[in-house]
Amino acid sequence: MPSVLIEVRRQHLQEQEIALMDAVHAALQEAFKILPGDKNVRLIAHEPHRFACPPARQQPEFYTHISIDAFAGRSLEAKRNLYKAIVNNLAPFGIPKDHVKILVREISKENWGIRGGQAGCDVTLGFQIEVYPPRTATRPKPDSTAGAFCITTTPATINSTPISRAMVIGWAAKPANVK
Repeated sequence: MPSVLIEVRRQHLQEQEIALMDAVHAALQEAFKILPGDKNVRLIAHEPHRFACPPARQQPEFYTHISIDAFAGRSLEAKRNLYKAIVNNLAPFGIPKDHVKILVREISKENWGIRGGQAGCDVTLGFQIEVYPPRTATRPKPDSTAGAFCITTTPATINSTPISRAMVIGWAAKPANVK
């Protein structure tokens, strides 16, 4: 249930504005796994003199600033996926990738008043906040004294704070005849 503000430096037709908002919302659905109806997206078109942007931009009229207020807990990988998805979704509108700035502000659930004035931490949301990349195992190359092992990480929470648990899932001593 992120709250999104898209700020641009030029006027668009109504259909284009709706399409821009839909493009950002689609990126949130993809990366943060939010529900399709969980849409809270605003767009403000500023007069260019009221919205300064970095001067080195080739097409400053396309500079786009996106602020996203979201529940805390998404992984870095989910955020990276969001940034890429937003930039890719805005490219068909002629917005250069280096003209998009995205700011994600994470806010703990108890600081959201939603669904009739309830604290966000007291509401069943219907989707997971903790969006993690798929589990992977890493197998470091054994050295001359070590055996082979495999470590995996598992998402977990302590007092609603995301953490990763690491566990060794296998160990085999290196045979003496192997160099």
